[in-house]
Amino acid sequence: DYAVWQQGTLEVERMEAHEAYWLSVFTEEAPVLELPTDHTRPAVPSSEGGKVYTSVSAKTAEALKRIAAETGSTLYMVLLAAYNVWLHKYTGQTDIVVGTPVSGRTHADTEPMIGMFVNTLALRNAPSGDKQFIDFVREVKARTLTAFEHQDYPFEELVEKLSVRRDRSRNPLFDTMLVLQNMEQARFSLANVDVRSVELSHPVTKFDLTLNVVEVNQGLHMSLEYSRALFNASTVERLSSHFVQLLTQITERTDASIASLQLVTLEEKQQLHAFNDTAADYPREATIHELFEAQVEKTPNAVAVVYENRQLTYAELNRRANQLAWTLREQGVGPDRIV
Repeated sequence: DYAVWQQGTLEVERMEAHEAYWLSVFTEEAPVLELPTDHTRPAVPSSEGGKVYTSVSAKTAEALKRIAAETGSTLYMVLLAAYNVWLHKYTGQTDIVVGTPVSGRTHADTEPMIGMFVNTLALRNAPSGDKQFIDFVREVKARTLTAFEHQDYPFEELVEKLSVRRDRSRNPLFDTMLVLQNMEQARFSLANVDVRSVELSHPVTKFDLTLNVVEVNQGLHMSLEYSRALFNASTVERLSSHFVQLLTQITERTDASIASLQLVTLEEKQQLHAFNDTAADYPREATIHELFEAQVEKTPNAVAVVYENRQLTYAELNRRANQLAWTLREQGVGPDRIV
């Protein structure tokens, strides 16, 4: 009955208004999110997925709620703003579409009914480095509220109306989702029986990445669902830790610009410093070219330089350098001459 009712109202004025809104949001073609992946995207999508779990402390969760209160928004809107910033940091893109599910029970008569009413919204936002995060939250709030006002318009109708160019390796309009579960969890009890919820293993994913957030007394529990065809588990663990790092920074510096927020954790910074600690002693009494030629004599066949798929040994590099030197001398180049 509900399906018949919904189909019967698609042509009425209310649905036409919903359609006009969504078509206006996607007047310009939706950008493809170019996430850096571990593996080349397969031509035929794989549904094999994995999950990585992490959590946000109660202190950080409370601070996020204070940002929501200050901006007149909700925890979901603050998380959505952070999620957009997180994606912006990895891609450099300033036009990002994120999917989100909505209950679809906007009519009072649907509240007690059993069935699948969930619809999907494609939320389009514009994170850029020059914006303050707090201002971006207000921007996300305004766009999200308007989108929710028009949530009755079926996602599949929008895809059809937009004549989205189909790519079998991608989903239409967006490749990543954010889901916040903050509904009251009903307690279930039986006499003399201990009842607990159990997480079922379900290694399937519909999108490149889906961040699921559950609000609990101890803070926020998060699971980042990913496509195994694109990402390694270790990479997704790092992505997840970066999101926690971003949320922590946001709560400490609400007036910070998006550009100044960093994903790199303290441990990673220390690792980078170690990687870049390349200072080395060398003989001060010799010139650079003398030191280089001494190395040529030691390891003539060792690789000296690599560029893309080309490489030169020390002997080859020395020969090429000498060829260039003689060519310059033939052109009249000598000491103290600018070339």
